Amino acid sequence: MKFFLIIISVFFFSNAFADGNKLIVLGAAPTSGSYWPVSNSVCNAVNLDKISHKFRCLPSVTGGSVYNINGVLQGELDVALTKAHILHEQYNETDDGKSLRMISNLYKEPVFIVVKKNGPIKSFDDIQNTTSINIGNLGSGKRVVADKIFDIMNWNTEDFTNTFDYTTNESMRAFCNNELDVMIEAVGLPNANYDYLATECDATYIDLKQNIIDSFTKNPFYTEYSIPTEIAFNNINPVKTVNSNIVLFTKKENSNEMIYSLVSSLISNFEIYKGSLPLLSHSTLEYYSQESILTPLHEGADKFYREYFSN
Repeated sequence: MKFFLIIISVFFFSNAFADGNKLIVLGAAPTSGSYWPVSNSVCNAVNLDKISHKFRCLPSVTGGSVYNINGVLQGELDVALTKAHILHEQYNETDDGKSLRMISNLYKEPVFIVVKKNGPIKSFDDIQNTTSINIGNLGSGKRVVADKIFDIMNWNTEDFTNTFDYTTNESMRAFCNNELDVMIEAVGLPNANYDYLATECDATYIDLKQNIIDSFTKNPFYTEYSIPTEIAFNNINPVKTVNSNIVLFTKKENSNEMIYSLVSSLISNFEIYKGSLPLLSHSTLEYYSQESILTPLHEGADKFYREYFSN
């Protein structure tokens, strides 16, 4: 597998430079979540204009939100996706993080708890110490969310019969094989993988407790939200939870030309981009460039937005 990945990387890098393009490596996450398809949509929009601006975008599978922060800071990634509050915390609370810069919002991501529709867990209070629960892999955004929920509930991993740090693919497989009772999730909806869990593996979502919602929404990056039944299969009522912004970011040392070109392509091809995924269908230019931007914008992105909205 490692050899295969090296071959694939060499192929893409070789082709990126063969036509004179400079490469933008975009950090996503494992392929089963929402980061991966959205990253592909961003790169596709950028690559539509590669002849004019000479940049080619390549999405990269990574460990997720936290991994992406470190990858950008270390120069492994040029741009990446993460949760807005993680970016803001890293910017404000770490020395290295002072170089992090926003590019744009991308979409809103709800927190949700997945259980079996016909299983014993009908509400959050039914989660007991005999429950098998997945808290997500280290480096992922869902792990950050799970840690927050554990902290609010004063839970410890030792409180449960089994706690797992599965990736999304691993947790889906275990859930469908009846090896997991609960999955703590944070992913953009609608998402085909979670539709599959509902239709093929008896999955449903349960409400977050109000004290958990209240604790999350003390943070300005989270808002109270209800997942509509149209995208919460097997639920007869909207699911009470919270959501947050997923953002595209970089570091200030990356060139204004690169980031300006990326944003220019994303916005000029916005309708094509919106139509690429149901998750992106309600995107607006105002949301991408203006809503809850609390981490400084990269100069290249700021320059484009000022020019675009002044016309």
